[in-house]
Amino acid sequence: MNRRDLLGLICGAAAVAPFAAMGEPALPVIGYLSSRSAEAETPNRTPFLEGLEQAGFVVARNVAIEYRYAEGRLDRLPALAAELIELPAVLLVAFGVTEAAAAKKATATIPIVFGTGLDPVQLGLVANFNRPGGNATGVYSFGTEINPKRLELLRVVLPQPGLIVVGPENQATLEHLRQVETSAQAVRQPSWFCTAATRMKSRRRSRRWPNARSAVFSTVRPRISR
Repeated sequence: MNRRDLLGLICGAAAVAPFAAMGEPALPVIGYLSSRSAEAETPNRTPFLEGLEQAGFVVARNVAIEYRYAEGRLDRLPALAAELIELPAVLLVAFGVTEAAAAKKATATIPIVFGTGLDPVQLGLVANFNRPGGNATGVYSFGTEINPKRLELLRVVLPQPGLIVVGPENQATLEHLRQVETSAQAVRQPSWFCTAATRMKSRRRSRRWPNARSAVFSTVRPRISR
């Protein structure tokens, strides 16, 4: 099973219990929280919707989805999560570290399905992998563990690469930075680490490094390219 199928099926399975328990004629609402724009969220949203359909949930037929997009403004996530809870949503979907953290902080009772490249145990999203406990479950892509390998592969493709820039936009990516920095130092690879937590800073940086990846960059890059 590939990651695309896994994301959708886990979300669909997590939705079954609360929907069945309600027993109400009104459509149950899934709250979808994203730090990105609607356009930039497409790679996550599309397989999620496909997975829901595979699990028997079709939008506007037996389930409704309310979307909240922060458009790269991470400080808006807590308020957007609160909006979804007030609807009320019976399930929160949060593909990303900052989204999952905001959802987890907003509720201890509504089920949360998340996707993250950082250790969810260290982030406090779940108690442990075998028995997550609490109200959150999801997919962990082991992103931090492969960072040293990414650096190694880059140096194979470019035997003498110049400056490698890693640009996180929030505190949650410190583990990524730590591993990349440690690996870079081991091979004496010059590296410069900087951050851009605002859309204005992101625009300036994206003009210089158009391939940078983050929620903020994903949001503003289409506008910059146009």
